[in-house]
Amino acid sequence: MEDIQLKSALGIKTLLGVKGLGPTTMNKILDKFKTLGDVMNSSEENLKGVANAPVRRILMEDRSAISQAVDAAEGELFDAREMGAVVFSIFDEGYPKRLAATPDAPLVIYTSGDMNLLDRSVACIGTRSPTDFGAAVARRVTATLGEAGWTIVSGLARGVDSIAHNVALDLKVPTAAIVGSGIDVYSSDAAFDLVERIVNSGGVVISEQPLGKEHDPASLIRRNRIQTGVSAATFFMQGDMDGGSMHAVRYALLQGRPIYVPGIPETYKAEALNHAAINMARMPAKDFGRLIAAKDSIMEAIENLQRDHVGIEITGRDYYPQMLADLDQLLVDEQMDATPSGPSM
Repeated sequence: MEDIQLKSALGIKTLLGVKGLGPTTMNKILDKFKTLGDVMNSSEENLKGVANAPVRRILMEDRSAISQAVDAAEGELFDAREMGAVVFSIFDEGYPKRLAATPDAPLVIYTSGDMNLLDRSVACIGTRSPTDFGAAVARRVTATLGEAGWTIVSGLARGVDSIAHNVALDLKVPTAAIVGSGIDVYSSDAAFDLVERIVNSGGVVISEQPLGKEHDPASLIRRNRIQTGVSAATFFMQGDMDGGSMHAVRYALLQGRPIYVPGIPETYKAEALNHAAINMARMPAKDFGRLIAAKDSIMEAIENLQRDHVGIEITGRDYYPQMLADLDQLLVDEQMDATPSGPSM
C-alpha cells in the first residue's frame, strides 16, 4: 500500500474511518505524524498520549482495519470526483482561507462549483417563516449586496435562505449554498432544483457531511459555522430569539465577524420575529450575551467587540453606502493581516 499524507483529504478520511478515533485524537495525530505509515510503524510509547489503547492497537496491529479505512476513503473520494465534486482538506490551497482561520473549522469539505466566489462573500440568514416585512428586508438587503459584487451565502432552507439565493440568481450574481446533508442528498425537490440552479449559474454548494448523509438537527446547527465562517460579515434579516438563525449569530460572534441587522420601523416593532434584531441593535452587548445564555467563549468574544451592541443596525437605505464601504474595508483589513511584515530596520 502506497503511503498516504495525513494532511490531505484522503489521509483525514482514512483516519476518520478508524473505529474509536475522534476529533481530539485526529488533531493529535496530525500534529505529530506526517504519513499513515509513520503512525502504523510508530512505537507504543510514541502513541501514548495521542490515542487510547484500543485505537493504538488498531493503528499499530490491525492492518485489515486500516486497509478497509483506506479503501472506504478512496471509494468516497472517487464517488465525489465522478459526480464532479471536489473534496478539500483544511490543509489544501483551495480550502477557504477565511473559514480555515476560524475555531473548529471542518477538516474536510465537499464542494461543487467555483470556490473562488467566497473571496468576497457575506452570509444572509433568517427565519424559515418571515413576515412580509422580513421578506421585504431580505430581498432589499440581498439585492444591495449582490449588486455591489458580493457573493450571497445562505443555507438553502425555506424562507429567508431561499429568498436570498433566488434574489442572487435573479440578479445573476453568485450565490453559495451551505448544506447540512451530503451535497448529493436533499430533503425536497425544491431544494434540489435550487441547488441545480445555483451550480449551473456559476455558484457553489458546500458541506462537511459525507456523500449520502442526510441532514439531522446537529448537522443543520453545525453548518451555521461554515456559513458565517466563509463570510466577511453576516446579515441577520429576521428571526426568533430562540430560532435556528441564532446559532449563526453565536458562531459569527465566536469568529469575530460583524453582524448586521435591519432597523425596525415603529409599525413593525410588535412583531415577535423582529425582537431579535431590535435586541441585537439596541441592547448592551453583554446583556444580549446573557439573554441568549452564551457560553464563556462567546461572552469573551462579546467583551472583545469594539462596539456597544452585538448587531450593527442598518438604519435605512441612506446607510447603504456606508455599509458597503465598511464591508470593502473588511477585505482590505484581511489582506493587510495576511501580508507578511517586512524586516524591521
